[in-house]
Amino acid sequence: MSSPPPDNILLDPLPELTAALESHAFGLTSFSILTGESYPRNEQEREAVRAQHASTGGTEGVVGRARLVLLAGEGVVLVRFDQRGYTVESTTPTRDAAIPEDQRTFESLDALLIALSPAYVAAMQSELMKRFEGGPGPSRWRDLDDSDGDGAEDEPAWID
Repeated sequence: MSSPPPDNILLDPLPELTAALESHAFGLTSFSILTGESYPRNEQEREAVRAQHASTGGTEGVVGRARLVLLAGEGVVLVRFDQRGYTVESTTPTRDAAIPEDQRTFESLDALLIALSPAYVAAMQSELMKRFEGGPGPSRWRDLDDSDGDGAEDEPAWID
């Protein structure tokens, strides 16, 4: 049985957590990875996780943690990222009521931020509008209505 790659989320969640936070930075005031509260933190710990995975198939205790500062003064969120997904560990008191205790784990960071932050939703919509400014751009498809003269529309053709 071969070992998973070293950047496998089950072995080291920090690269995945970092990439997710960087791609959602438009909707956050700031964020920081809490390396001291994450595991594994260094190569020695990553090797111990790989050995555990090789012997048991599990990766007990592997977790990445981050501190997110939401937009518009909506508060601060401490997030745990592990094989279950993104879990809200704590929030500032004003945000605590936003998510019921039994619904604090999300499949994606995006879903977590949408549930917690109306300002994130507005920033996400603004970001999408920026990306689509100027229309859809040139089409890479050409419609061939009835090029063979059989009276039926033909399939579109790909244009390189």
